[in-house]
Amino acid sequence: MLKLTKGGKLNLKKGSDSLTHIIVGMGWEIAQDERTVTHEVPVKSVGNFFRKIFGCEPVTETVTEVIRRSSSYEYDLDASCSLFDANNQVIKYRKAGELTDALVFFNNKTLAGIQHGGDNLTGSDGLHDDETIDIRLDKVFKDTETIAVFMNIYKATERKQSFADLTKAYLRIVNADNGEEMCRYDLTQFNEKHTALVLGFIKREGSEWTFTAVGESLCGNYPREVSNQIPKILKNHKHN
Repeated sequence: MLKLTKGGKLNLKKGSDSLTHIIVGMGWEIAQDERTVTHEVPVKSVGNFFRKIFGCEPVTETVTEVIRRSSSYEYDLDASCSLFDANNQVIKYRKAGELTDALVFFNNKTLAGIQHGGDNLTGSDGLHDDETIDIRLDKVFKDTETIAVFMNIYKATERKQSFADLTKAYLRIVNADNGEEMCRYDLTQFNEKHTALVLGFIKREGSEWTFTAVGESLCGNYPREVSNQIPKILKNHKHN
């Protein structure tokens, strides 16, 4: 099993053949109502003032503080994925006679070979994936170049919630044919002002598929709101 860091990439292959059936498992942990955090901070001193002027590392001290959770509501994180074409535009398809975005989430669980495993309303038990998305890569829309996998906090603004209270999160790719965990992307640092996170891109590259760990924070209360911001990240990602 490969452990990825931000920007890391995995070729989704089974021997010499490309995988066609994967499961994306995601999990997270929310802080307790109150927790103790220890970290290093620069000492306020004349010596550190001159160290800063001359570009030297400051002398630090260990500080312990008590952090209280910002909201009394349960945290409802939602895992979703959107399908994008070669121009970084979300793919459109007809549903009930109307064109709509190719977005798989708790309220649209089945689409073009993709099956959402259901919405976990309360968070992790620490033992299993909180939410899963089953993907048959050979059955997605033909013009799909990227499947963007992301999560957001439902009604975050209304409930005054953010990633300040998220202590860890992960995404893992599992070979659905044999249950083998192929890679895992662990995240432990989050932008406290944000409420959504793009975890990774599953990309078509010729006849093969790859997974790239992204780890980009966004703001958004609902899956469609987050999905609308992903084209900009895709564009920047192509130029890196």
